Amino acid sequence: MTLKKIHVIPHGLYDQYGELLDTKEARRSLSINDELVILSFGLIRKYKGTSYLIRLLNSSLLRFLKKSRLLIVGEIWEDRKELLDQIKESPAHDKITLIDEYVPDDKVNLYFSAANVVVLPT
Repeated sequence: MTLKKIHVIPHGLYDQYGELLDTKEARRSLSINDELVILSFGLIRKYKGTSYLIRLLNSSLLRFLKKSRLLIVGEIWEDRKELLDQIKESPAHDKITLIDEYVPDDKVNLYFSAANVVVLPT
């Protein structure tokens, strides 16, 4: 059996984003009081599946609704009305926070510090 070459490419340092903040302080800054914060971060485009996260919150995560928040952060690039309507019509609309904006490097650590779980669609 011959072994194929494996190339390891290390991830970047990401030190331009600053240190993680205290979770409670980050959530206070974002006016979040929930125990579980699910962060979806990055450009918001249809193919990245943000709508699936909203549907997931509507169904299988119902038992966590009282203590959960879906925090969607990034610029909406397409289908704005469709996404806004989906959030508005969701039975969990009060547990979804949408921050539709470009996030500069100096604010990235705030959102990641507030999160328990991060969803990073490619």
